[in-house]
Amino acid sequence: MKVIILAAIVAITSPAVAADQFDLVCTSKKTSERYRVDLARNEFCFGECEQVMPIAEVTSGMIVLRKTDPSPPENSTIYNQINRITGEWEWYNYSPRLSITAQDIRGHCEPAEFSGFPAAKF
Repeated sequence: MKVIILAAIVAITSPAVAADQFDLVCTSKKTSERYRVDLARNEFCFGECEQVMPIAEVTSGMIVLRKTDPSPPENSTIYNQINRITGEWEWYNYSPRLSITAQDIRGHCEPAEFSGFPAAKF
């Protein structure tokens, strides 16, 4: 009986976990990026997934992977966000100390199967 109850609980909770873990393949005219996203852990990584980072904010309509508001002395403005309804992707980075031009990438993201995070060494 306990095995049946445990199997039912796993069956019920598995789709919810799967819905919280996914990759996003984001493309624009200038670039393409693949993000690995785990909403349950509130973490993401990109590319070769060398660093797992916290997600800045998640709502029902938006995933904000990264956000930095300008403040002295850097005065950098950075955001990387995906609209969960339309799939629109905005990746903006302006650091006045490093460049006179801003990186302003706009494109579209599509969901893909979650490719996982690397195993922790400790």
